[in-house]
Amino acid sequence: MTDSLPLLLVAGFILLGFVAMSAVILVVMIRTVSRVGRHGGIAGALYDGRVAHTYGELEAAPRGIAKVRLKVVGVEREAPAVGLEIHVNARLGYNMRAVRLTPDEARRVAEALEAVARG
Repeated sequence: MTDSLPLLLVAGFILLGFVAMSAVILVVMIRTVSRVGRHGGIAGALYDGRVAHTYGELEAAPRGIAKVRLKVVGVEREAPAVGLEIHVNARLGYNMRAVRLTPDEARRVAEALEAVARG
């Protein structure tokens, strides 16, 4: 009986760890689903606001096996925001990055891009 005690303790700790990790995963899933529902989609959840309007979309020339698409959106929040979505599509994967900017930051980025484009 005393030989099986350490084995029971180890089994108990493994079970406790499994239950704890399952609880953490469940909380993260519930939080993610509620954010997606509250903000009207995955992009809205990433911006922490609703995507009100898409102002423009640009598809860059394919580079190798990846295609890059940029999208500029207006985001409804407490303070208005500008969203920049960067989509990268490759044969074996997809990545979407959402960047939220204040209107002032968006103007500065536009000015910097304009300066670079002018040379």
